[in-house]
Amino acid sequence: MSLSRLPFSSFFTFSGKALSRGALAAFALSLATLLAAGCDGSQPCADCAGGQGGESSTGGGGAASCTDTKGTLTGTVYRWAAPGDPSSEIAGGSDVLLYAGAGAEPLVAKAAEDGTFSVPLDPGTWTVRGDDGTGCESTEAKTVTLEACETEVVEVVLDVCTG
Repeated sequence: MSLSRLPFSSFFTFSGKALSRGALAAFALSLATLLAAGCDGSQPCADCAGGQGGESSTGGGGAASCTDTKGTLTGTVYRWAAPGDPSSEIAGGSDVLLYAGAGAEPLVAKAAEDGTFSVPLDPGTWTVRGDDGTGCESTEAKTVTLEACETEVVEVVLDVCTG
């Protein structure tokens, strides 16, 4: 009998029993989901790929998604004062400076016009500052510890303006 004439179930068996097309399709879908989520076996993929809710890397909410083993830092940049203060205003288009350690060159993320930002980062401790490019910057650096597949929120306040 040629291979083309063998029944479909002859090719896919588990413990000597043939898998049905439905079981095979479910297995393939599960495998594809894990691979698309970037799960590599070094993290709790089930937790990250859908078990825990959280912000998405685009800031739109929903289930957390594994992008390699990164976490996500989100927040808003304000000018003059923290939110809730009458003098506070959104600082859209500002730079968010992200430092992975003392003496490290910053990674620079750009806040959207509504002041929000969302950045996938490697797990670890990050120092966050802001600068709007017109002379306003944050004097207080925020320190954030980021875990893989988790989202941390930080408010950046540009409290000193010299320009």
